[in-house]
Amino acid sequence: MIARSGFAIEDFPQTLPAGHRLQERCLLPELMDDPRLDDQLHYQALDGLRRINRISRCSKRFWPTLKQLANTMDRPLRVLDVATGGGDVVASLSRMAQRSGTPMQIDGCDISRRALRYARLHAETTGMKNCRFFAIDVLKESLPGEYDVILNSLFLHHLTRCEAVRVLANMAAACRRAVLISDLRRTRWGYFLAAAGSRLITRSPIVHLDGAQSVRAAWSDTEIKGITHDAGLGDGELTFHWPQRFFLKWCKP
Repeated sequence: MIARSGFAIEDFPQTLPAGHRLQERCLLPELMDDPRLDDQLHYQALDGLRRINRISRCSKRFWPTLKQLANTMDRPLRVLDVATGGGDVVASLSRMAQRSGTPMQIDGCDISRRALRYARLHAETTGMKNCRFFAIDVLKESLPGEYDVILNSLFLHHLTRCEAVRVLANMAAACRRAVLISDLRRTRWGYFLAAAGSRLITRSPIVHLDGAQSVRAAWSDTEIKGITHDAGLGDGELTFHWPQRFFLKWCKP
């Protein structure tokens, strides 16, 4: 049994309640965000998320825009992944840049120092030693202004609406060229993919629980359009992709 703030995994719903059609957002704490979670379980969950991101082609969604922008630069494109977690997006994009010979410097930041330790170790063991990872609380601190592109993946669904607007506005103010966002859509099909897919891809009980809960906490298509508008990114390009994710591309005027 894995306890979190007085609760156990068994206390959380494993399937969508009867009659629940996901019309309303349900934001609840996720087990992985608990600093008291055992390190081994936390790292197992990060391993599982890395496999899920690889299968869902998360990093490849960012790549065309990054490469296009890099080709317009007379210096390496500087990219920051906000809420990088285990740093798998940073490592994956760095490998793409190396293989294609595209000059890029890709860094990651996160509030969790434990996740950053994992990210640094993973980057070193996969040969991405030039990646930089640093701690920052994006809800309380301004982002550094030295990056051309600021992106994040699977982060906005952890936030309240006000927090999501604040983070997007912070990213837009700090970036030099563009903001890129990839996240979940709150749909019944998305819930099924998260609940079933997480069990096929990883043995992590944390991912099994948090994956389905993440979809319940995700934004509907209408909600994300309102959030981007309120953050000043309403003129960005919003598209929808497999597996039930949205992608936002906003270029600075």
